[in-house]
Amino acid sequence: MTKSFKNTWDFLDRKLHINDLVTYFSRSQITMVGPTFAYYVLLTLFPLLITVVLLISAMDISAMRLNHMMADFLPASVHDFLSPVLTSVAHADTKSYWSLSILFIFWSLSRVTSVLRDCFNRITDTEETGLPILTRFWSFIWLLLMVVAFTAMAFAGNILAVYLHKIPGLAVWVAPTRILLLLGMWLVLLWMNYQLPAKAARPPFLASLAGSLLDLLLLNGLNKVFALLASFQVGKYSFYQSLTSITIFLLWLNLVADILVIGFVVMTWLAGFRGIRGEKNVSEE
Repeated sequence: MTKSFKNTWDFLDRKLHINDLVTYFSRSQITMVGPTFAYYVLLTLFPLLITVVLLISAMDISAMRLNHMMADFLPASVHDFLSPVLTSVAHADTKSYWSLSILFIFWSLSRVTSVLRDCFNRITDTEETGLPILTRFWSFIWLLLMVVAFTAMAFAGNILAVYLHKIPGLAVWVAPTRILLLLGMWLVLLWMNYQLPAKAARPPFLASLAGSLLDLLLLNGLNKVFALLASFQVGKYSFYQSLTSITIFLLWLNLVADILVIGFVVMTWLAGFRGIRGEKNVSEE
């Protein structure tokens, strides 16, 4: 029985690199990443929302419109927690942040991305050389490039929308629909996974495409399932609604981080099938 199981496992490992997949998951320390990610997101929540408000104001998008887009994508309980905070930040004087203070905001947000970056490096067994402050600086630059790319895409989309609205029958393709929101999110995930600061940790482009699509599908499924579970819990403990909203938000962030880690594990695993990471199985090292 044991020998038969071992032979089956060896066969699957030769075909599907199962040992590599197990190794990548063990390196990820997935149970630690989620709570750490949620903790730093909560600490930088207001800088994050200030950044969002600055971006939407630069792109001439109202906070009300952004709220509608959030309500269409996020679970109701998570949206109910974020909506009043976003509205409060949107009504503040955000013009004063267009100065050197924006750099400090991005610096604080870079700690959130560094949590995922460190996990991705650990999965691929890659060490970033240099001082810790330099690796933090790389996270800062990485985040800035992501924001610049996203802003450029948004500006290009707005300019394209002006011309497409003038063509009969094409206006529907530039409406702020859920499909366009998912497409934009997929591009952001693709950038985050494919353009890691450490080149040795970057998955190949095809693996990044597939893994980012898996991330998007899992996040979409999470929101649908999580909305049902969260609404059940809120209804059950309505007396503690404020505390419950924060708990639900932290739990949702935890699961989002887990999904991003799972997606990167799958990308790294897929890379082995094309020999891009080398012929030797990492589990045999």
